[in-house]
Amino acid sequence: MRKYLRDERRISSISTGRKSGPRHTGERKRNHPRHQKDKHGCQLQKRCKNGAPFTLATDDAGVSRSDITAEYQRAVETYRLSYAVLKKMARASLTYSFLPGESLWKDPAQGVRAQACANDNAKSAKTSSGCDKLLAASEKARQEWSLEKAFAQFESRF
Repeated sequence: MRKYLRDERRISSISTGRKSGPRHTGERKRNHPRHQKDKHGCQLQKRCKNGAPFTLATDDAGVSRSDITAEYQRAVETYRLSYAVLKKMARASLTYSFLPGESLWKDPAQGVRAQACANDNAKSAKTSSGCDKLLAASEKARQEWSLEKAFAQFESRF
């Protein structure tokens, strides 16, 4: 059995070009949690810089012992995400969801609304007839508009 394991290590070192086994500490160092956190932070920063959409999600609170509020707090405290990035993430969670209907957004990354609601103000109680039609026909657009109204209400406090 030992000879077989030695042979496997030799084969893996030939195929990958590096030695494996407990003597090689570089792999252990890369897998250390401190390095993993930095690695994920770099990936997150790259996504932000490149404009790739991303969201936060949670599992059942009974399983993960967390809720979406705690995940947003962790994102801010761990990765120092700005309010603008958090807002984009919240928008993306609805835009790329499986809710039926058209999106409120023509270009979600740039914050450009669909033509029907392009001139409507989320602070206003009234919407245009075109926007009313979109909101009536699309559950996704209704949820996105509700989020925009919540943002407007929150931001009016500051």
